[in-house]
Amino acid sequence: MWKNKTNNNQKYTTDQLANLLNGSKSEREVAFTYVYNKYSNRLYSYCVRIAGNPQDADDIFQETFANFLNIKKDYSELTNLGSYLIKIARNIELNNKRSKKKYSLNIEEYNYLLLVDEKDKYDKKEEMDIISNALELLDFNYKEVFILRQYHNMEYTEIASITNESVHVLRNRYFRAKEKLKEILEPILKEKINE
Repeated sequence: MWKNKTNNNQKYTTDQLANLLNGSKSEREVAFTYVYNKYSNRLYSYCVRIAGNPQDADDIFQETFANFLNIKKDYSELTNLGSYLIKIARNIELNNKRSKKKYSLNIEEYNYLLLVDEKDKYDKKEEMDIISNALELLDFNYKEVFILRQYHNMEYTEIASITNESVHVLRNRYFRAKEKLKEILEPILKEKINE
């Protein structure tokens, strides 16, 4: 895929990285490799959680880095590159959601399917699958803030810079996401306790 032209131990300040990204083609390649090495794991984790499946996550991940590489931007204004990449991925997922309509089960049907399938799975993997599936039932805005806060340990101010929402709105969405997840998961947990 990409040839690593940088020393993996090389560190760049924000200004140095911005200069490389705004520089010649070879400087941009060095900067891109550095950015890819530094942020790819975090970004891919976000893509998997927000897309809900590895195939869509791969597409979003690749498109994010392609967009990042091809966008003509003054990178000297960029203060948080990791958040900027997540913002690109977020916009790709939002566009994907707008362009395709997905069949969705109501909560009762979904809970039934989870209960039927859970007997064949190992406990830990089963719980993670159930939580991942429950996340898919949330509206995108609630799911997104929950994932960024819970799985990526982002502060509300950082999430606000990605979503262009106020911290107050994000706090409310996070609280509502947790409440909705409790509502979805409660029947499943009760069933597991009674087994």
